[in-house]
Parts: sequence; structure tokens; C-alpha cells
Amino acid sequence: MRICKTRAEAARIIGKGQVRINRRKISRPSALVRMDDVLTVVRNGHVRVVRVAGFSERRLSPKAAAEIRLDLEETGGNGKAMENS
Repeated sequence: MRICKTRAEAARIIGKGQVRINRRKISRPSALVRMDDVLTVVRNGHVRVVRVAGFSERRLSPKAAAEIRLDLEETGGNGKAMENS
């Protein structure tokens, strides 16, 4: 599962204050992301925490994108951890 489907969608949730890098709320889409940074993203009542495990020079399929990040935690709207599917 991708974090965001488009750059515009990513910019929108960043503008709403729903993204953190290493626990720091970011306010601009151009914020620098480094290897091993931890991203916390709130979308549709779900919290997702991922560690950056790599980068790509081109857009990847959802399956390939999943290989360059490490999902640490995902919680539903009720705050309970969700099973990875």
C-alpha cells in the first residue's frame, strides 16, 4: 500500500499537518527526507509509521515501493494496531 497515490495528495496532507519526520511536524512538501528517517502519517483516521529504507530515481509500482520502506506500525481510527495485509 502506498502512502499517497499522487504528489498533490501528499502535499495536501502535509499542508494539513498530518505528516511528521522523526516526530517533527512538517509544513512544506519540500522537506528533506533521509535514509532511516521515520515518517508518521495520519490519513482517514489511521496512523501509519514507516522507516525510509531506500530511494528510487523513478516512480515505482506499489509492490516495488513497499520494498524500500519498512512499515513499523499502523493503527486504525480506534488506536489499535492493524494487521498488515
